[in-house]
Amino acid sequence: MATMVELYDRDDLNNVLSLLVYAPERVVYIVPIGTDCAALEHRYQFVLKRLGIQTEMEFIPTDPYSFSGLCRVLLTIAKRDAVCALEMTGGTDVSLAAMGAVASAHRLPLLRFESDSKRPHWYIAPCPFAEQRTPRLSCEDWFALYGAKFSADDTHFEPWDLNEEFCSDIRQLWQFCAQDIQLWNEHCFFPAKLADKTGDPDPLRVSLSRESVEKELHYPEWDNAFLAYLREHGMILDWQESPQRISFRFKNLQLQRALKKAGNLLELYTCCTALGTGRFHDCRLGVFINWNGMDTNRTPESCTTNELDVFVIQGVTPYFISCKNGEVRNDALYELQSLADQFGGCHVKKALISTYVNPSAASRTHLALRAKNMGIRLVGQVHTMDEQAFRAAVFYD
Repeated sequence: MATMVELYDRDDLNNVLSLLVYAPERVVYIVPIGTDCAALEHRYQFVLKRLGIQTEMEFIPTDPYSFSGLCRVLLTIAKRDAVCALEMTGGTDVSLAAMGAVASAHRLPLLRFESDSKRPHWYIAPCPFAEQRTPRLSCEDWFALYGAKFSADDTHFEPWDLNEEFCSDIRQLWQFCAQDIQLWNEHCFFPAKLADKTGDPDPLRVSLSRESVEKELHYPEWDNAFLAYLREHGMILDWQESPQRISFRFKNLQLQRALKKAGNLLELYTCCTALGTGRFHDCRLGVFINWNGMDTNRTPESCTTNELDVFVIQGVTPYFISCKNGEVRNDALYELQSLADQFGGCHVKKALISTYVNPSAASRTHLALRAKNMGIRLVGQVHTMDEQAFRAAVFYD
């Protein structure tokens, strides 16, 4: 049985990356004294079992700044376990030095992952593990690894099904929205509101008197153009009108739902664009994060929750994206930074995208400088970009 020896790191991904790649039968974690080992094991095993990886875990508390103490622990493991490898992606400088010294003196395989690409490199002796996987985590896996749970959107809705047909409709809607962001924000929801007023057992059906419809047309020219656009692109069907009555059906519930809130569209367009790159294997929007979700001792009332507009992941590189279909304030940067600090790991990519540009040059400069200092990619006026430019700006394409 081959054993992987891990130096504990503050970034949880570094503590499990070797397990995701090599699926060893056993791992020994050398952790600082006072570490809550039971909580770590609960989180890490939860993720591994979801991925079909069965790895036995052992935790050895040790002073991470005692070179001699670390060497003794490493030698004890090496003597006990005939086949073992030392993984040195995380840990303190002292623990890394101790691991290097022991590996060199006893010709033990030494593993390190590249910072950005996560490519493994073996030193001193060959890799003792037969299997090598490409590491990939889903949205659920990622947040569980860092001690949180999430729900997509809220409890009233199923997760979005971002299929090709729906994404095509979203792209068409975005083209209309981009023509006048302000009017979109103020009134895009009026077709869905008509369905609510109808009260038909069929939630997709709208059938109202012309007078009732016209009461909802606060911007008649834009509103009628929007209805015509939806009809032209097959997003509302079975249109019928008479001097007394107007009726139609929404193409599907997802499309109707997309129009219920102005901010939905930019989030949906961002997700569909991400999926269109072919690089991302999981994409979620409207993610409600329970910071303490993996803590079995916490009650729901005592947990902290936040919303992240868009989360996408490429292998084990997450993207945290805040979408503002309007004005951007400093607090949006701080909210994004707080979530990324807690759950993003060392190599998270962060972006705040918006359709707004502050008319004050001083305010624009201040916001851009603040975002740069936080490592957040700030992308404005996204409604003026074609999809290729949007993809390049937001996803580093």
